[in-house]
Amino acid sequence: MNDISSQENRLFGPLSPELRLLVMRGTAVGYPRKALLFKEGELDDRVFILMSGLIKVYSLSDPGSEITYETLEPGALFGEISMQGDARLASAMALDDCICVVLEREQLMEHIAAEPSFAVCLWKQAITRSRKATQLVRELALEDVYCRLAATLEGGRNNPNHFPINAEGGMLATHKELASKIGASREMVSRLLKDLAHGGFVKITPGHIQVVRKLPSRW
Repeated sequence: MNDISSQENRLFGPLSPELRLLVMRGTAVGYPRKALLFKEGELDDRVFILMSGLIKVYSLSDPGSEITYETLEPGALFGEISMQGDARLASAMALDDCICVVLEREQLMEHIAAEPSFAVCLWKQAITRSRKATQLVRELALEDVYCRLAATLEGGRNNPNHFPINAEGGMLATHKELASKIGASREMVSRLLKDLAHGGFVKITPGHIQVVRKLPSRW
């Protein structure tokens, strides 16, 4: 019984009170690492609630370049933008083994009819996502690659979409993952990191990047 209670606390702990009611209507589905939950351009109106693990929301360009919009943590509701039947604007992939509660559009609409206040939660989330998207566009349009890289490296735990941090304060991220996060090529990110390491600003080990001195405002 204690094990069951512990597991329930681990899964339901990150959920807001509003989402705790909603998950009862859906179906729990496990996704292995690198599983694709939905793909950009698909017609799919399902809604997901992340119970455990991490999910990457991203887009790919024709040449294979990738940009990450969000890294979602347990307690996140996602996929709701396509609930009107529009094509997906992005793809979602499991970064590790994940558990999601999946709801069909009809189940979500039934919940809103039974709990009208939940529509306000969706509205607030839409505003938050819109602000994030606007900020991302602004950064990509007005800031150079180094500024975006420096902001990500120095954001640490203060960044709502930060990479995991190890006990020594090092960021657990590869050059490819950083490039995807800031909308740049892996080659450009690798070149900048190499220069920063040579200047004594960062320490790089396989899969870890640690800022050891305050980064310059420009490079």
